[in-house]
Amino acid sequence: MADITGKYSLESSENFDEYMQSIGVGFLKRKAASALSTAVVDITKTGPDAYVLKTTTTLKTTELPFVLNKEVPETTIDGREVKALFTLDGNILKQKQTGADGFESTIDREFTPTGLIATLYHKNVTAVRKYKKV
Repeated sequence: MADITGKYSLESSENFDEYMQSIGVGFLKRKAASALSTAVVDITKTGPDAYVLKTTTTLKTTELPFVLNKEVPETTIDGREVKALFTLDGNILKQKQTGADGFESTIDREFTPTGLIATLYHKNVTAVRKYKKV
């Protein structure tokens, strides 16, 4: 099992506004999120299969405790209520979000020796965010 713990700083983001629009984030929240030049993801291990995923931006900080292969409630950084299921497949942490009205989104975080690449999927929209390990 890959070591996914660490602190990661956002370096680049492609198609993120389109992804946020696809998942239903309003115009003002999308513009605020797009203007952020800093975002830090910090993953800590708290038990055998238990972790905390902390995301820090200049506007907001969220913490999501999770256990691999167990669904947990999640309030997304933009305030949506969803269920999240995390699985670890080699060096890829998969997060599947499900919500009301059949909402479904997937975030694959691929861990490399120097950082992580987060690929976000919703319907026919894909965004890629690259982070450097700090």
